[in-house]
Amino acid sequence: HSALTNFSGLRNLVVTGGLYIYENEGLKDLSTLDGPKEVESIKIYQNPKLKTCSTFSYKLTCDYIRIYENQSLELVDLKLDSFTVTWRGTYSITVSKNTILKNIRVSEYTGKLRSLTILENDSLTSIHVNTISDSLAGIFIWLSPLLKNVTGFSNVKYVYRVDVNSNPSLKKLCFLKQILEKEGIGYLSLFANGQGANTEAEVLNTNCTDFNTGIGEVNGFEALALYPNPAQNEVYITAPSQRTSYYIYDVSGKLVRQGLVETSGRIGLATISNGMYVLMVDNKRSKLVVQ
Repeated sequence: HSALTNFSGLRNLVVTGGLYIYENEGLKDLSTLDGPKEVESIKIYQNPKLKTCSTFSYKLTCDYIRIYENQSLELVDLKLDSFTVTWRGTYSITVSKNTILKNIRVSEYTGKLRSLTILENDSLTSIHVNTISDSLAGIFIWLSPLLKNVTGFSNVKYVYRVDVNSNPSLKKLCFLKQILEKEGIGYLSLFANGQGANTEAEVLNTNCTDFNTGIGEVNGFEALALYPNPAQNEVYITAPSQRTSYYIYDVSGKLVRQGLVETSGRIGLATISNGMYVLMVDNKRSKLVVQ
């Protein structure tokens, strides 16, 4: 609760019980967060001008991240490339009650994600989770009236408990279908969602030919401008204001390439086979033809 606008002074802290960032009137982003090195939990809440909560710039050791009640927050984009866990061995993420939050993206490469809870985000439209975990304790998505798209989870084979409830705009649950068709879900609760997303049978009967890519539903997302298209060795998008992640999916929904967009807007396509893909950057996506 201070006038801090950056957190560079925390980089020398090694161990602390928790890092709580709250009620900071001048805080707009977390790009300078560079410490402490080990915490049991991070809570980011009630920062009235915070607009983005994106990649932490240091090697974080943590078991719980909670982001809630930030009135101006529009984007949560956690790229946990160098993330490690505490002695508990797993970690959880909760994002709740951020009134104008539109997009949530999580990319993690530890395989230690335990659970994801998304609750009461009134303006949320999309969730994308790229995790190498093959099993989770829980996925909880509740009370997000504008939520239309939940994608990712392509490596997940089993979830102990899934609750997806009271999301009236959410009609396709292809991310759950692919889990149900693998090892399955221990307990599944679905109700008050959009048409076709309220029973296990409805989920299994959903046409998910273009699962996780939206090749058949690209128009449901903000269009991503790219050139040339068709492309060969590289493709370009509008140069981003800061380095951001990209994801390339094939028609089956398999993630075939991910990385950071170069400052020039270039994305390399070397070693990608000829064919049709979906390129996703932020909440924008477009069909991409490689030839």
